[in-house]
This record gives sequence, structure tokens and C-alpha cells, in this order.
Amino acid sequence: MNTFIKTLLLILFGSYFTFSQVLENYESNFNTLFDKKAKVNPYYFGHNPAWLKNEVSNEYLDLKSEVNDETGNFKKFTDPGDIRNYIISATGKKLIDTTQIFRGSFAFQRVENNNWQWLFTRDYATGSPFLIGDSTTGNTRLNGIKMSAEYAASVIDALDLGFSINYYIDDGLKMAHPRPTSKDREINFSTGAAYQISDNLSLGIQGSVYDNEENIDYSQDPGALLTEITLIKFRGYDYPNVFKKTSESRYTYNNGYSTGINLMFKESSSFTMTAFATGGFNQINVRDGGDSPNPIVEGLYKNNYLNSGLVSLFKLNNSTFLSLLYNLNLSNDWAEFPTFNVLYSKNWFTEHSLLSGIEYSFNNNLTAGLEAGIKYNSNNFNDYYSIIYANNKAITLMLNLGMKINWSNKLASFISAGINSDKSSNNNLDYSNPSYYFTGYRIKDLYYYQSNFNQYLFNLITAYSPGFGGEFLINLKYANAIPGNLTPFANQNRTNSTIALEYRVAAY
Repeated sequence: MNTFIKTLLLILFGSYFTFSQVLENYESNFNTLFDKKAKVNPYYFGHNPAWLKNEVSNEYLDLKSEVNDETGNFKKFTDPGDIRNYIISATGKKLIDTTQIFRGSFAFQRVENNNWQWLFTRDYATGSPFLIGDSTTGNTRLNGIKMSAEYAASVIDALDLGFSINYYIDDGLKMAHPRPTSKDREINFSTGAAYQISDNLSLGIQGSVYDNEENIDYSQDPGALLTEITLIKFRGYDYPNVFKKTSESRYTYNNGYSTGINLMFKESSSFTMTAFATGGFNQINVRDGGDSPNPIVEGLYKNNYLNSGLVSLFKLNNSTFLSLLYNLNLSNDWAEFPTFNVLYSKNWFTEHSLLSGIEYSFNNNLTAGLEAGIKYNSNNFNDYYSIIYANNKAITLMLNLGMKINWSNKLASFISAGINSDKSSNNNLDYSNPSYYFTGYRIKDLYYYQSNFNQYLFNLITAYSPGFGGEFLINLKYANAIPGNLTPFANQNRTNSTIALEYRVAAY
């Protein structure tokens, strides 16, 4: 007991001197200003673990509880009616010595996909057309555990190496007949190197591999032994295979890799720039029958992608910052039936985004910022299996206003409000001899991409440090997407709200 009391007093005493400034390392709706000013480096924009020393959190134990709720009818057909995500996590970082640093986290997660029509594929939004479900609408829950670890060390004065690993497992249950179950496992490993070319210039390279599995099992529901299972298997937007069975199993294997290069240039404290480019490939193999002697091949999905960009921060004086961010995303994917080399679908996606912002400090207690940008999207869908073709282009205008207020040296708040206005054009949708599965249901997936909408954003963060025992944060986020009156989603909306409670303490 005496040891426990001494340890507690030591934590409280240390925290009194540690938390001299509240509201640091928070998450706002901004991309380049406020909390993001300290994150203009390849750790955040290039995801290179060798730059772990540029991760901005302090050596605190961070305990966080978060609840997210997404609901509304402005959604794709494949989306659940309501998505609730509960996360409880613990994160910490430790400087082992002057050359080594470690960061790790552990979390429990529960995802509830409520009012979900037919589907029972956890990663239904990967782009793969190979989705499975049944003829019922119900609620699905996924209980999972997340773990991650990052390590970086200076090998020589100019060279840093880093490693990271992420591991996740969960089990799922649809709480409606026929009550299918699932088991999922994900593992992701990344490594990187960062070399200091000169006092101002650093160059990094990285590589990542991941390996995911999902096992879905349909079996007779003990509460409905005389009822057959009506299964629905999609290979495209239309013409699913629909049949009755007493049992079925599906195995999905998703693996891939990526490589990237990143660069950081820093001129004292007045100018910082990071350039990054990451290209990768992933494939999803789907088969039915599980580990039976003769599993049935459902299909193969492949995707190539590129994520690249440049972000810079200019410090004009002690009060004024300017920022600029350009991002380019390219992707093309295709699905096939490998047994007979039949092409099911082929799609292309392009996205350009340009953002700029200005932040000004009126005094030590009041800072305001404005960020504006434009984004261009081009989507091209070719579903040869269903004889459905669609394409559209969209321009999104983005505006965000924010303000940080230090009420005292123990209490601070951040508030922001923004709007994203998405205008779709050059829409085209062609199909021939569709079934009711498309015209009554799946057509909404394509209408969603071709709909104009405005999204309104709000964010409020408050941090309080009593002077002992650590720091408390509460983060409230709200977004509401409202489609235009001339779209198929008129008079509907989609809201996304988050509340997060966080406690940070110098516990080690």
C-alpha cells in the first residue's frame, strides 16, 4: 500500500510540472493549420515509421474512450442504415534513450452495423464486387481487439530506421435469422529508413505488407431449424446468385504491399515542406466452401493505387502562418473469374485536391484560422458482368473556419465550422435488361456518386489541466451531409457525430 501511495504521489507531482500548456496534439477538421502545423513531416504524410521522432505527442499515457454514430438515408445501398463504433484505447510513447523511441497502443472496439439490408461482409467498401448476404435485414455486431507497436532508432548520426506492426482480430454476428458468424484477422508490417542529406534536407523510403483474412459461416439457426437459408451472392451490381441452402461458408483472403518515397525540407522555423508518393497493389481472393476438399472459386479482385502530394508551411512572422497542400490519388481495379479468365469489371478513379490556409495569432490567448480548397474527382465504372456502365465527375469546394482560445493556463478550447459543397457533372449511367435487384436496390450505389450535396462540419474541443493528475480532453464532432432536391436522395441526409473523452498523464 505504501508503494502504491508513493507511486501515485510521484505521478501527481510530475504531472504538475509537465502540463504547462493544455490542448496540444488534438484532432481538428483542418488539414494544414492549428494542430496540423507540427505534423508537416513524412511520419504523418508519408506514414514512414523511421520518422517516429517527429510524432508530436509527449511521453504520456493516453487513455481514450470514443463513440461514433453515423445515420441517415443519404447513403449507398450497401451501407448499413446506422453505424455505431465504440473504442476504448490506451496509447503511450517512450524515449528509451537519445537514439531509440517506442510507441504502442491497445484498444477494444465494437462496431454495430444496424438496419443492414442483406449484406454480411465486413469490408464491403473495398471495391470488390464479391459480396455475400442473405434475404434478411438486421443488426450486426463486431467485437475486436487492436494492437500496434512502433520503434525507431538512429543507426548512425544521419540514418534512422523504423518498424511498425498493427494487429487486429474480431468476431462478428448478425443478430437476425439465419445468424451467420464471422472471424476476421488483420496484420500489417511497415519498415522505413530516413537519411539526413544536409542540415535542411532529409530523404526517406518505406515499404509495407499486409495480410487479412475473413471467414464467414452460415449454418442452421437453432431457433429456425425448418427454415432454409436464402443466400445472395453478388459478382457485380446486378444478377446475384440467389439460392436456398442449409449451410455455407466463405473465405476471403486480402493481401498487398506498398512502397513509398518521402522528402522533408526545413529552413529553420520559417519554412517546412514535405513531399510524398506511395504506390501499392492489393488483391482479394474469394472462395466458398471454406476448407472443404473442393472449395468453389468465386472470384479475384485486384487494385493498383498511387497516393502522392506536397504540403508546405510558411511562417511569415511570430503571428502568421500560411499553408499549402496538394494531393493526387489514382486507382484502377478489376475483378475476374480466374478459372476461365473472364473479366467481370474494370474501374478507374482519379482525385486531385488543393488546399491553402492562413492562421493568425491576435495574442497569446486567441488564434484564428481559415482554410479553403478545391477537390476534383473522376469515377469510371464498367460492370461487364451486369452490363452496367457509369461515370461521373465532381468538384468539391471546401471552406473551414477555426479558433483556438486559451481561457487560462489550465483551460483551453478549439472550435471550428466548415462546409463542403460537392457538385457532380457529366453523369452517365447505362444499363441493359436490369433485374429488380439493380433497379430496386443496387442502383443507389451509383446514384450516390452522382448526387450533389452540401456537408456541414462542426468541431469543439476543450482541454483542462487541474495542475495535478494529468489533462482531460473532450472532443465533439458533428457532420451533416444534405443532398440536393433534384437528386434521388431529396429530403434525406446523413449525419456523423463523435464524442471522445481523453485522459493524459505522465505515468512513467
